[in-house]
Order: sequence, then C-alpha cells, then structure tokens
Amino acid sequence: MRQFRVGPSCLIVLAVFWIGLFCSPADAKEKMKPEELVSRHLAALGSPEARAAAKTRVLDGPAEVTFRIGGTGRSDGKAVFLSEGRKVRLLLNFDHPEYPAEQLLYDGKRVSVGLIRPSIRSRLCQFIYDNEGFLTEGLMGGATLLGWSLLDREGRKARLDYRGLKDVEGKKLHELRYIPRSVLDDFQILLYFEPETFRHVLSVYRLRIPHFMAGKPADSGKMRESYWKMTEEFDDFKTVDGLTLPHAYRLVLNFEGEVGPFLAIWEAKFSRVMHNHQMAADVFGLQ
Repeated sequence: MRQFRVGPSCLIVLAVFWIGLFCSPADAKEKMKPEELVSRHLAALGSPEARAAAKTRVLDGPAEVTFRIGGTGRSDGKAVFLSEGRKVRLLLNFDHPEYPAEQLLYDGKRVSVGLIRPSIRSRLCQFIYDNEGFLTEGLMGGATLLGWSLLDREGRKARLDYRGLKDVEGKKLHELRYIPRSVLDDFQILLYFEPETFRHVLSVYRLRIPHFMAGKPADSGKMRESYWKMTEEFDDFKTVDGLTLPHAYRLVLNFEGEVGPFLAIWEAKFSRVMHNHQMAADVFGLQ
C-alpha cells in the first residue's frame, strides 16, 4: 500500500486555510480594545489642542416635540444646550401654555430640573431627576457637550466593553457598553459609533423594572414588568473651531408598563455653535 506524506509547505497552506476560515475580517474588528475605539472617536472630534481650547460651548436652534403615547400633539420651539466643563444646561422652550419648557441642569454638584406647572414635572424631567447620573456622568447630550463622558475616561472610571459591529436599523455600527462606576446601576447603556468615521451617532439606555417593584406587594401577581427606554441620535456633523460636532439631535423617551405608557420625541437642529462665550455665573442653576 502506498503511503502519502504531508510536507511542511502543505501544512503551512492548511494552517493558513483554517485560520482564514475561523478568523474573518469582522472577527478581527471585534477584537478592537475599548481604548482604541475611544481614542479613534476622540480623534474624530478634533485634535487635542482644539478640544482643550474649548472652555464653554453654546448650541442653539429650532426644536420640536411630538407626543405619541400618553399625550397627543406637536409643538415648535427652540433648543439651547450650554456646557462648561462638567456643567450642563439643556433647555427646550416650546410655544404651548400647557407645556412651556424642558429644563435639565447640572451645576457640577447637583442636578435640577424645571416644572411645567407648579409642583408638576414633565415625564422627561421626572425621569432625569430620578436618574441624575445621565447628567452627572456626562452621558446625556453626547459630544454636543464639553462634559461628554468619553472626553474624561480616566476621571469617570467607567468600565467599557467593546462588543463588535452590530446591525442597528440597517446600519453597521460599533457597539460599546458603558458601565458607570456608581450611578445608573440598573441601566443597560450602549453607545454606537460609525465604523468609517468613529463618530458617536447613537446612545441607547434601557431599564427593566420587575413587577414586584412596580407596585404594591399585594398587587404584584397582577402586574407585568415595566420598561424604560431612552435613545439619543446624533447627525449632521459639521466642523466648528476645529471640532466636528453633531448639529442634529433626536431624543426619544418610551415607557411601557401597566400604568401610564408614554412615548415622546424631541428634535433639535442647531443652527449656531459658539465656543468660549462668556456665561453668567448662575446659568447652570434653575432660574
């Protein structure tokens, strides 16, 4: 019987074949470390010098709100986003007597929110008031704000988990799980980045409330779980003072549960972006 021997060159070919079979280009991308993704994202924002030069930022432009569930109607208004370091003021003014404004503020020490009527907060303001880590952690608003969490990764001390390229509404996006150190413990926080530009284009926040926490113990057998989901979308990137920033913003807040389901959409188109504009000392406090 004739015996066949496999030579060294053939073994090399076989090894290359099997490596190529199990290690596709997508797998290679999935091995990217979180630090590399963040580094590329910061480079996409602008040079270190341009980022350091911006001490304050003002974005303003037209806004609109649409209530789909838990309310009806639509209203036009104006959006103003202010930031200085970690301080934040997000203002959405609307031309409606029953719904005049959304105000979300962080002065570096405490979070404040506005009222739509005496002693009454909007659903959005109440949600942020109950989960102030969205502002204190520098998540809400993304790269529109100077306190964006990824600009100070060492200071935030959050844990990052890169989860590869994911299909999100027909697009391939890098997915990064953000795990804060001491806030928003019950939330799943996912940040998404374009694979070509590494711009941050989407944030998704999810909270599941077990039925035994959603109502009285005696009623727990009758109640289903409740869910909060908030998403932020960023688009229309333009360069201002050497920094490439989103000029379109879309916020969606959705609640599903036994009591008071809710869905609303806020959108803003920033027609003006200014850096190092002098701000009043009390601008980050509730007025």
